Amino acid sequence: MSFSKSTPKPEMKSFVTESELEEKRQVRQAEWEKVRKADQPLECPEIPLDNRTLFDRLREQKLKDEEEKEEAKKMSKCWPCDIGRSLAIFEHEFCVLRDTLIGRLADWHSLPQSSNFFCRKFCARSGK
Repeated sequence: MSFSKSTPKPEMKSFVTESELEEKRQVRQAEWEKVRKADQPLECPEIPLDNRTLFDRLREQKLKDEEEKEEAKKMSKCWPCDIGRSLAIFEHEFCVLRDTLIGRLADWHSLPQSSNFFCRKFCARSGK
């Protein structure tokens, strides 16, 4: 077992100093002046910062997730109703079709055998 290979340690985030912020502002301002149009302001627009606490942001995210879960629950509860309605409609259509076919077959079998070619073939095979 070799321990010679060292794994890279994750870098810790540190606080940003005021001078680092000023450097970033100057870089953004220089880039802004390159792409700025005549009708736009001279100063680069500030990046909007979220000054809420971590607790507030996490609470908002949690509430959003809970709302999505509730909506998903409502949708999943509706599906069985929709499936049930669809099955009821299908069952009704199936029964109507079945009854129609049974009626037509009964009419067809009531015809004399000589007038029905298929009936003659079927009856000849079945031995009737």
